[in-house]
Order: sequence, then C-alpha cells, then structure tokens
Amino acid sequence: MFVLWGTVQMLFSLSPDAVVFLMRVPVWFTSALGLAVVVALLIYYVWPLLVWRGAMPYDRTMGFEAVRA
Repeated sequence: MFVLWGTVQMLFSLSPDAVVFLMRVPVWFTSALGLAVVVALLIYYVWPLLVWRGAMPYDRTMGFEAVRA
C-alpha cells in the first residue's frame, strides 16, 4: 500500500502538470478515496480477527493451517 502511494507521489512530483491536475480533483473525492482505503484495510485485517476461524485469510489462501500446541 505504501509503495503504491509513494509511486503515485513520485510520478506527480516529476510531472509539471501534476499541480494543475491535483487542483482539479474535488476534495470529496480524495476524502471518499481515503475513507474507502481505511474501510478496506479494516475489513481485510480486523474483521478476520473478530470472526476468528484459526487463520487469517491470507494464511488460508496459501494453504497454511493453525494448529493448537
């Protein structure tokens, strides 16, 4: 996530028209985008902890199993 955001920032800093483009983006759009990212991260990382089934979704995707000692 941070690598993607850093790449976008770097591309905008290298482009001379980036400031003009960013001034055209409405504030509600950037706020909605930020809120959507936060909600997506909460759903991906926090929700599985609340409905715990022994492993996170990425563990189950890779085929790992949580075993009690």
